[in-house]
Amino acid sequence: MAIFYPSLILLLIALVMLLLYFFTSVTRVFLSMVLAGIIGVYLINNTEMLPYFTSRLNFTESDKNLTALVYLQGWQDMYTALYESHGFGLGFQKMGTLPPGEYGETIYQLAGEYKNRADGGFLASKIIGEFGIFGIILIHTYLYKFSNSLIYIIKYIKVQGPNKTEMMRKYPVSLIFGHSVIVMFFIEIFGRGYGYFSPGVFLFFVAIFLTSFEKQSLNS
Repeated sequence: MAIFYPSLILLLIALVMLLLYFFTSVTRVFLSMVLAGIIGVYLINNTEMLPYFTSRLNFTESDKNLTALVYLQGWQDMYTALYESHGFGLGFQKMGTLPPGEYGETIYQLAGEYKNRADGGFLASKIIGEFGIFGIILIHTYLYKFSNSLIYIIKYIKVQGPNKTEMMRKYPVSLIFGHSVIVMFFIEIFGRGYGYFSPGVFLFFVAIFLTSFEKQSLNS
């Protein structure tokens, strides 16, 4: 889907899935290398798709790709918001109210309008820009939760075995789903976000609700 769509976000999700699932044994590492090789050869031979992915990984200011410029604008606006608000943030839904920076002006010259200033480009930018030091604390809290969920998923992958009943008791589907959503939410936090009311944010809170009952599920 990531290749034929094409979509860099879907490609990142696919890479995370490969890292989590295949890099747990020598056989899986070999299979992942073969699969990555096939995908790489396909992209190299497909002149229409390769420039799409390479252009979105070019983060130089002189680049004409709006996706990269919007991402860099998010970091710049976040820093400006912290500096101008003395670390307290601009306030709820106030991102983009300050004058645009260099990347914002470059986007305006290319597109004729300012883009994605209100959502910061990615969720961490918006949260920190609007809530300042409290937003930084929230992001650190998420990173702590992210690390715990990542460890949970890796443990689940490594201990898979023939005893399905025991596996379902120790690793219920609800917890696997919840921790998976928390891990993949990393992309929306630091990659591409659409504000506080996106489907990804809704799923994240569902995942927090599911994983909050982890101890009860393991003891039942």
